[in-house]
Amino acid sequence: MQFNPIKLAQSDSFALLALACQGLFLILFGACAQYAPDAQPTMGDPDDHDYEGLHEYTYFSDVHVMIFVGFGFLMTFLKKYGFSAVGFNFFLSALAFQWAMLVNGFWNCVSAGEWHKIPIDIESIIEGDFAAGSVMIAFGAVIGKTSLVQLTIMTMMHLIIYGANKVILERELEIVDIGGSLVIHAFGAYFGLTVSRIVSPKPAKTNDDCGSVYHSDLFAMIGTIFLWIMWPSFNAALAGENSKQERTILNTAVSLAACCVVAFAWSQITRPGHHFDMVDIQNATLAGGVAIGASACMNLYLVGAMAIGIVAGSVSTLGFRYLQPFLQNHIGLHDTCGVHNLHGMPGLLGGLCAVISAAMVKWEDWGPTEPEALVNIGVVYPRMGEGRSSSDQALLQLAGIGVTFGMALVGGTITGLVLRIPFLMGKPDNFYHDMKSWHMPDWDTDLDRAAPVGAEVEMEDKV
Repeated sequence: MQFNPIKLAQSDSFALLALACQGLFLILFGACAQYAPDAQPTMGDPDDHDYEGLHEYTYFSDVHVMIFVGFGFLMTFLKKYGFSAVGFNFFLSALAFQWAMLVNGFWNCVSAGEWHKIPIDIESIIEGDFAAGSVMIAFGAVIGKTSLVQLTIMTMMHLIIYGANKVILERELEIVDIGGSLVIHAFGAYFGLTVSRIVSPKPAKTNDDCGSVYHSDLFAMIGTIFLWIMWPSFNAALAGENSKQERTILNTAVSLAACCVVAFAWSQITRPGHHFDMVDIQNATLAGGVAIGASACMNLYLVGAMAIGIVAGSVSTLGFRYLQPFLQNHIGLHDTCGVHNLHGMPGLLGGLCAVISAAMVKWEDWGPTEPEALVNIGVVYPRMGEGRSSSDQALLQLAGIGVTFGMALVGGTITGLVLRIPFLMGKPDNFYHDMKSWHMPDWDTDLDRAAPVGAEVEMEDKV
């Protein structure tokens, strides 16, 4: 057979793109990255090293499970797209994990105004997972409507803009967003929704396969439970070993529990026949973890954390019931997984809660004397510990919401236009179906409603 490079590029474009990306990472990691000092081989006393990273590894493993298991199975609700939901999540997260470490390091160098090799430590790989989580949120808005080539390009572009937004918020504005309500969730949601608005073909918006069956909803609940259990680790992973980390865990756990209760209540109240809807239970029960993220390390007195969970669960459930169909019918915004209700609105809510919390900071609540209080405040708000006023901190927290929203819209628009290049657009009939990408077992009758050869005869014999 004669080798035809053009035909190969057309038929195996994903494989070539994936290999090119991994080759690029190989070169860039070799040229631009190195172990952080505590991971370097040493001829001295090992006790001289700071092994806090080993404590952080337990949080990394929890976050890793959330990204690769939680998000992956949460998307298996699509009745004919289970292989792609879990498989593409696996691939894209591994891709994003590597690219994010390089991109985050690049933007950190830009912010610092100095160039050096990127130090990689446990915190770096946790940040890599956080970035992958933002990509998976965007993936949720376009899942089933885009090819893997498009998703790979979207991932690479997403993380470049994600890294820029992250460094603006954390290093330039110096806002507090310990659990990524803005940096991870709101950015990922509105980036993905913008891309979806541009690239979603009309047939995909009314396709019968964009839905669930009994067992696909059950598999999706596996993702929900994993995410719900481990969300405190997600928010507290980079809080450090101090009261700040414990407070983050407590606030997140309380917010999630309150959110779960309220989501069940609103689901029964608003759904036809007063029956629970699995889309609410799979998603809205998690909104408390998203909304508490920006203020999880702040002094919320627990009751504040519970209130945030209640509001988040209510907003998310009502969003799934009323707002999502409204947006699709009136502006053509098709959101496959409902990321606007789980990540977008709760993420913005989390940003607003952080604004209010920062504005209400009083040194009397943080220590017996003002100098001691400033030290404690500085653990949560580093610049306030150096003299920044609470009103200034609140205004900058508010600015962070605007910057995130603007970066997501601009970045999503550019990415969506790139993905609309005719060569990258998929066939108009290949939506929400594993058959276009995977070898399917002959015994899986749920996808094509056709039993294997001889199955009818065997059933008749058994009867």
